[in-house]
Amino acid sequence: MTLVTHKKPHLDEVVASWLLHAFDPKFSDCDFQFVAYTPTGGVVPPGPEYVALGVGRGQYDEHGLKAGHSCTQLVYEDLMHRGLIPNDQFEDKAIEWLVDYAHKEDTGQWELTDPNYTSFSIPAILRGVWLTTKKDQAIIDQGWSIIDAVMAQLNERAKFLADWDKRIEFDSKWGKAVAVHSTYRAADVFAYHHGFVLRVQSDPTKPFGDFRGDAKSQVDLTPIYELVNAKEPGSWYLHQSKKILTSNIDPLTGLKPTKYHLQQLIDLVKV
Repeated sequence: MTLVTHKKPHLDEVVASWLLHAFDPKFSDCDFQFVAYTPTGGVVPPGPEYVALGVGRGQYDEHGLKAGHSCTQLVYEDLMHRGLIPNDQFEDKAIEWLVDYAHKEDTGQWELTDPNYTSFSIPAILRGVWLTTKKDQAIIDQGWSIIDAVMAQLNERAKFLADWDKRIEFDSKWGKAVAVHSTYRAADVFAYHHGFVLRVQSDPTKPFGDFRGDAKSQVDLTPIYELVNAKEPGSWYLHQSKKILTSNIDPLTGLKPTKYHLQQLIDLVKV
């Protein structure tokens, strides 16, 4: 099978082709062909072995449809209709997030407008791949590698939602705080998005304690650091921002891991 798309493929075609490659057995080992995009959709070779993405006015070309569609969305809906998306509560959610991101980016609904951050986005990185290689296939190859990595952390994020449901909310001197028992390392950003100024975290798989305050808040963790450092000297690190306080988890340092459990960490904040 050969996937046909336009030259300098965008994130939309990268994600759409990744979905087909990952979930449709026909595309587990496929080639690519890149054609010029024209007002009529571009020329796609005839034959069932050629499947067009975003060109040719075929099944997966959004340009011939009413505005608001994307190639990724069309591929995803087809895979769902054919029962090819795995029935896994975590991966299902991760795929939904991936499709939503690619669809919104392609249809101009993307919310991130700050150029300082946009330059580090996946579409910008793919543009950089083209600028440095001038190869269409390189965009696909590196794009798939990026999506593999993104999906790994999206699966981790989906699993975190069950931990989030068990969160403990409480008040701190700086405002609303929340505590979670989870391996997910981006729980602080999730907490800030939900209106909390401080996230406290322990890890179910290893001795670990962590406090993080929103950068825009008045959180100063120095007093808590003084308390834990007095009891477990050398096991805790206070970031220069005073908004990050974390325990040592690397046994190679020779430092003892923390013995604090989640409720004790919460009590430290309340004190």
